[in-house]
This record gives sequence, structure tokens and C-alpha cells, in this order.
Amino acid sequence: MRSFGRVAASVLFGLLAMTSSAGAEDRSPWTYWLGAGGIFFEADEANKSGQLYEGRVGYDLDDQFTVEVGFGGSPFLEGNEYNAPHSREGTYQGYNSPGENWLLKNNVGLLYHLTDTGNRTDVWDPYLSAVAGISFFGKIRESDNWSAFGGPGLGVSYWFNPDFAVRADYNVVVAEDHDAEINHHALFMVFYRFDLDSSARGSRDSSSEADELGGKSTGPLRPIYFNYDRSDLTTDSKETLRANAEYLKSNPNTNVSLEGHCDERGTNEYNMSLGERRASSAKEYLRSLGIPAEKLSTVSFGEEIPADAGHTEAAWAKNRRVECVIKK
Repeated sequence: MRSFGRVAASVLFGLLAMTSSAGAEDRSPWTYWLGAGGIFFEADEANKSGQLYEGRVGYDLDDQFTVEVGFGGSPFLEGNEYNAPHSREGTYQGYNSPGENWLLKNNVGLLYHLTDTGNRTDVWDPYLSAVAGISFFGKIRESDNWSAFGGPGLGVSYWFNPDFAVRADYNVVVAEDHDAEINHHALFMVFYRFDLDSSARGSRDSSSEADELGGKSTGPLRPIYFNYDRSDLTTDSKETLRANAEYLKSNPNTNVSLEGHCDERGTNEYNMSLGERRASSAKEYLRSLGIPAEKLSTVSFGEEIPADAGHTEAAWAKNRRVECVIKK
């Protein structure tokens, strides 16, 4: 049984090693969850159902798959009282004993997201999952303290913003005991990013000071917009930039500042970087359309100059943009 845990850990770290050389994404691939729920046994098992506590660390392999490692346990498990078959008399506390037990568990899971996590604008994130792991019981069940388990599951998370989310998770697993026991693990978990730069937050509005710093797209040049937490160009954005490029070709003496902006979610430092990537994406696409690089400059204002000061998805969609401002 002990080798099972070592093999599972090797598989996990192998997957992480394969992805560690990938390019940085716009959103951190790491997630950290803490949760509480219940572990449910069959009626003829040695233990009654009990509380379950677990922490998990996840890593997004791509926009659809996440691998997770979890560690948790159940500190108080009561024993079942029932007439045990003669062939099972040597098991947990001699059977028919209501004494207490406890367990620790570690597991590796794989999540398949039904939405695109890297390009997701919805706050709901439903997923399917598979989990495999091993449990250690404080008091002997069957012939030893160890029990391997594995099985499918499903769940859904709700993201209030990039720094805070809640999640409901359920797995039905087959445990290796005296026979194939079917158990259930259910958890309610919370994600919170602890590196928030609260000092950089505060109210966001289009103040006169902000208006002096940044501009609005000038004359025939139109702004482009981005999906949540992304810097790649959408089909609509490319169409807009093609129209902007036609104007610039007709006015070869025009210089343009490409100003990257973000919505208010995320840290100030992160949004400054994301705004720069958005402006750079616009610049590279205009260059591919034949606009000289020396006619284009980029700057990021992060979240500091919103086009709409609201705190709704509609407002945030207007703020995820690059303004194309003609330099005087």
C-alpha cells in the first residue's frame, strides 16, 4: 500500500515537470483550496459516516485539464454496531464495537473543465473529475491500516473574482477493503489568493487626473476589447485593427499610442503586466499588417483608468481594452 502513494506522487510531479517549461499564461495556473464535508461509508462497513477535511493544490495543464494533489482526513469516525459475518470477525476492533477511529488520506486527481478556463468569462466552472489515493486508518480495519481507493466525480466552482471562489466537489470511489466497498467523498471548498495588493485598490473612477494620463481612441481609430484575463486578440479585435491599419496606411505621418487597460479584478502589478501584453498584441498585429514599428508605441495603465467605473461584468467588459490614440 505504501508504494501506491509513492507511485501517485511520482506521476503528479512528472506531470508538473512536463508543464513547468511552458510559457507563462495570463492567469496563474496554480490554485489552492481548503474545504470541509463528509465521507460516507456503506451501512455494513466498520465505520459510520463522518466529517472530512481536505486541502488541495491544483495546476492547470491547459485550458481544459487541471491536476490536483490533496491531503486531508477525518478525525472522528464512530464504529458501526451490527452482526458481523463469521468470516469477518477478525476485523475492526473485533466488530460490533462502537469505538472511535480516524483516518488520513492523500490523493491525486484530474479535472476536466466543461468551460475553457483560460478564456472563461462565465463565473461558473463545472467539471468532471477522477481521483485515486490511499487512506490510513488509526485503528486496523481488515488486515491492516491501509486502504487504496479511486473513482469518478463531478463538481462546480463559482468565481466571484480571480482572487476568491467557492466550490462543491463530489466523488464516488471504490475502496480496497474486504471486498469492493463503494464510498462517497463530498466537499465544499474555498479558494482565496493571499497576495492581494489591497493598497493599490480603492475606488476606480474616470477622474480628471486619470483623463490626463490616458486617452480615448482618436477619430477614426477604434478601441479593441479582450476576453477576461486574456491578451490574445479575438476575431472582432482583429477586424477592428485591420480597419485601423487602413487608416494609418492612408495617413503615413500618423503616430499611434496603444494603451493597454484591464478591469479591476486582480492585483495592480498583475494588471499592469496584462495591460502591457494586450498593447503588445495589438502592436504586433498592426506590424503584421504593414504598419512600421516606429509609428507605434505601447503603454499600460492596468486597472487605473476604467472606461466604465461600474462593478458589473458589463462594465468590466468595456474596461478590458486597448485604446488607439493618435499622438499629437
